[in-house]
Amino acid sequence: MELPELIEKAVEFTNAMKEELDARWYAASDIELSIRWLSTMDVEATASVEPSLEIVEQHVVSLSYGLLDYLYAEALEFARFSRAPNGEDHVHGTIAPPQHIGIFETADLMFMVGLMFVFYHEIGHLNQGHGSIRALYGDDPTNGLIDDFEEAKARRKVGDAAAISHATEFAADFEAQDWMMRHLSALSGDDAIHQAYLQCAMVSCIMLLFNGDQPAQLDSEPLGTHPYPVLRMDLWVQVFTEKLALLAQPLQITEDRAKLAKRFSDAGLMALMSWLTRYEKLDSSPHSDFCKGLLAHPNFSSYMRHVISTWSRHDEQARASRRYGTPMGVMYFTDEFRALVEAEPNRDSYLAHIKLASQALGSG
Repeated sequence: MELPELIEKAVEFTNAMKEELDARWYAASDIELSIRWLSTMDVEATASVEPSLEIVEQHVVSLSYGLLDYLYAEALEFARFSRAPNGEDHVHGTIAPPQHIGIFETADLMFMVGLMFVFYHEIGHLNQGHGSIRALYGDDPTNGLIDDFEEAKARRKVGDAAAISHATEFAADFEAQDWMMRHLSALSGDDAIHQAYLQCAMVSCIMLLFNGDQPAQLDSEPLGTHPYPVLRMDLWVQVFTEKLALLAQPLQITEDRAKLAKRFSDAGLMALMSWLTRYEKLDSSPHSDFCKGLLAHPNFSSYMRHVISTWSRHDEQARASRRYGTPMGVMYFTDEFRALVEAEPNRDSYLAHIKLASQALGSG
């Protein structure tokens, strides 16, 4: 697709998502949801409030034409890279995407998936009040601006400022995933599995984009503005698999959890291989950590402890800020995961967490 067609499709699709959110909450509230299109060909996606964090009259999602151009280029490259010879179900040693649809149709579907993820990711920042939380650590104190391509611009954060940025990015991913799962509800069987594969693949491509061309090393504590893409991709796939397994019966999915986990992990791996190949980084030593298993990585536990500790100071605020969505849209680290990385125990049980999230939604 050429840029004018991408813009037309994007405006139509984001308006449809906005209308749904208006019907759910914004139309009856004192806050207006606005989508602003930036004509720049730079890649931009931001969330902000206006006129200020103290007086919120608008939630603003800003997206650029350059973002659309990039999303489609990345989707098309993935569709070409993952094409299996003779329609086989494996390519490059991994499970291939659905081969019964052509390259350009695959790219079109992935473009829409990518746009959906970016939009709902920004909505997650707004719905959970991440701008107010990050302002406590030195971010924009006026409009709570969150720039999802800040890492690509090499504005490096350290300490608690980096940790809260990483934590709120994970949290926005978590909320976006909750919305995206709903878009699978109209599908069933193989159609649902195929769409789920493309979701995991395209979201993985975008997580690499959010990280810019920074090396992928996993440090012992958060640095910069965004989580390391492979860790982010891995956590996304794990949670996505668990949620889809719970929906297997209504979606008429017969694959067991282990097969789903392998399929979606391969989707992320395929996206990674496509990205590394496209940017000629497949043999680049600064990107060597892409190939290390997360649980075996010496910095994994330390890194996650920092994220969990910082998030635990503000999860109540994020949970209480939400006015739409489902109670399962708020990030929660289980007792088992916290024990694995030797993090502090949960304050609330999962059932108590869901109850409190439901109460917050009811109060809006």
